[in-house]
Amino acid sequence: MDRKEKNIFDLIEGLEAVDPEALADFKRVMTDEVIPEIVEVVEERRLAAAESRHWQLKC
Repeated sequence: MDRKEKNIFDLIEGLEAVDPEALADFKRVMTDEVIPEIVEVVEERRLAAAESRHWQLKC
């Protein structure tokens, strides 16, 4: 890393080191819980949108 790259982090106010255990826990929760929930909701909305596009054809 050159000198410019090191100094950019000094310019960011409030930047703190992240606890590796907390980061690992965050990644686990995102992977195991949050992302699957998001995928489920997106799929439900996609299906609802597809059904609503066909609604006029059914009537």
